[in-house]
Amino acid sequence: MLPSAEHRQGVTHTVSDLPEERPTVLIGPFNRRIPGGVAAVHAQFQAGLAHAFRFFPHHADRLGGDTRPGMMSGLNLFFAVRDLTAWTGHLLRHRPAIAHYAITSLWNAEKSLLMLSLARLFGARTVAHLHGGAFLHFWDGLGPSRRRLLRLAARRVNALVVLSEGWREMVVRVMHVPPSRVFVVPNPVQSEFEEAASGMPLDRNGSGILALGALSRQKGSLDLLEAIARLPHSMPARLLLVGPDREPGIGDLLAQTIARHKLESRVEVRPPAIGSEKTGLFRESTIFVLPSYVENLPVVVLEAAASGLPIVATPVGALPEFFRDRESIWFVPPGDVEQLAGALAELLRDPGLRQRMGLAARKVFYTHFAYKDIMCKMEHVYRTVLDLQGHGSNSAEGKHL
Repeated sequence: MLPSAEHRQGVTHTVSDLPEERPTVLIGPFNRRIPGGVAAVHAQFQAGLAHAFRFFPHHADRLGGDTRPGMMSGLNLFFAVRDLTAWTGHLLRHRPAIAHYAITSLWNAEKSLLMLSLARLFGARTVAHLHGGAFLHFWDGLGPSRRRLLRLAARRVNALVVLSEGWREMVVRVMHVPPSRVFVVPNPVQSEFEEAASGMPLDRNGSGILALGALSRQKGSLDLLEAIARLPHSMPARLLLVGPDREPGIGDLLAQTIARHKLESRVEVRPPAIGSEKTGLFRESTIFVLPSYVENLPVVVLEAAASGLPIVATPVGALPEFFRDRESIWFVPPGDVEQLAGALAELLRDPGLRQRMGLAARKVFYTHFAYKDIMCKMEHVYRTVLDLQGHGSNSAEGKHL
């Protein structure tokens, strides 16, 4: 169930090691200043499919404004113009066969689809990748004119990748994208992490609670502190909040909440962890928690499942499609601090329950999210859109593109 040796070796290949006749893929965005997220997913496709495709990454590093990149502002407009210029340069230099770009919410939705429309003018086949967990809420708040514009742009892409069947049904229903062009490809966990996680024991004892991801109220960071404050003082518990600040002032709010509840001995806030440091955090923890208000299919939950950790999370995004409540995950309503505290307390008290839930979560991971299987699905998407080139402009499908 682990990646084959061939797939793991593919991760180490560089562009110069491999035949030039591979189809070229321009993929983005990447942000070297912010680990995780969309960039981490794209990096896995770039690594896992290097044997079959020649990738050119589009970097969209930001020197500022990281906390609210999806909002319209002068700073973000500057970055958008810069990104469009760099994207156009890639298209001119590399003439990619495929352009693969992520779609998110707010004004980034139009910008993302503009990037893909520009790639189509240069003759590239286009793959839009819908990552944003808040996209459905964003869509519900749009006016008729913006909906028409986004529908028109989305219908023109050659493939729209979503993370679950539920999201596929939603995209077909609300965006009117032809079902034949909507593909389900879950987010991949890094192959090296998957291999390391497979050897992590299920019978880990201790009191370590890991919350790994962006720090913000939307991610439930403050709710989690309030829940820890409600645990009995006699109950050993140690929370690690690990991730980047994604909300103005969130660091101060966390510090104030920790001080108000006298949680200094129970809570530690750390910067983002990557590589072996992140793997070590999963290995050393006892429970994983993500009390987020909005998600799609968070990679950190999949990493926790691969690690065999019992998971406490909110039933948002695609998680209820794959995980069963109180069996492979413990669902709590968003914002319900009492239920969040109760779930953590029950798992801290019961090592047998932790082990059963950790085993069930790991089974879900290998059934639906094994690295090799996801790479095969993404390769199928690329090959499908390339096959359309041979149909000619007179085909029924070609008339819609």
